[in-house]
Amino acid sequence: MTNAHVVAGVTDPTVLVGDDRHPARVVHYDSDLDIAVLAVDGLDAPALSFEREVGERANVAVLGYPEDGPYDVQAGRVRAEQRLRSPDIYNEGSVIREVLSLRALIRPGNSGGPVVNTNGDVVGVVFAASVTDKDTGYAVTADAVSGAADAGRTGTRAVDTGDCTG
Repeated sequence: MTNAHVVAGVTDPTVLVGDDRHPARVVHYDSDLDIAVLAVDGLDAPALSFEREVGERANVAVLGYPEDGPYDVQAGRVRAEQRLRSPDIYNEGSVIREVLSLRALIRPGNSGGPVVNTNGDVVGVVFAASVTDKDTGYAVTADAVSGAADAGRTGTRAVDTGDCTG
């Protein structure tokens, strides 16, 4: 799972596992939610579990490859769960998403990465950093992306990823 804006317009996505690149295909794409699910044939890796309940002030970690790597883990804290109106991925309108507001360092490249609780369960998927506060970022909640995860588990065919956003 990643953000739709990460794979928008991509025709041959790959997934990096360790030092190995694996060909993938996008099997679910939701530009409103800004979530995409990729399938990787033959990949033998454990899936992360979702935790739909997370409280304010809960300790979390932001996982990812900001600024083109290397792999990075940043400590954070949930500020609040909220409905957030923000631009759509094409900057053509706005959408409302169920998000976690995070006190954490979110940098370019963190998009699509998981936010995990202290048990290692995914509580959200990073999609944006605040443009006014370097210590604030946003993640779509695990509850909001669970339907996309279910659709991705059963999806087998590649879907259209629209136009490039950038």
